Amino acid sequence: YGDIIHPDATQKVVSFLLYLDNKGWNENSIGGTDFWKVTNKKVDYDTNPNSIDYKYRGGRFSSKHSNVRLTVDEAEKIIKFKSINFKPNRLVGFVRNNKSYHSIPPRVLPNGVTRDCFQINIWNLRSRVK
Repeated sequence: YGDIIHPDATQKVVSFLLYLDNKGWNENSIGGTDFWKVTNKKVDYDTNPNSIDYKYRGGRFSSKHSNVRLTVDEAEKIIKFKSINFKPNRLVGFVRNNKSYHSIPPRVLPNGVTRDCFQINIWNLRSRVK
């Protein structure tokens, strides 16, 4: 599993992820949540459609994230600035805005092992897009 570079829904104000202790999770089960920022210049990345770099930037084509997603221009200028590794009992949180881009690295976990987390979201339903 994994998820492309995206900001959360416009109604979301804050997101928290509490990573839970998982039996069988070990140092080979790396990755957690990656945070991205759009720069002022184009960045080098693998443009092969089969590459993870290209797939991460697939948010520009995503129907799942149609109301908030990378533009074609942003996809050419975005860089990862922080990776928060999964660690049991770690709390990760961020304030949502139109540029709070994040992703979940894809991985294959050992059989029977999952990336369990408790997600807490604060919503502003008054700002719901009509």
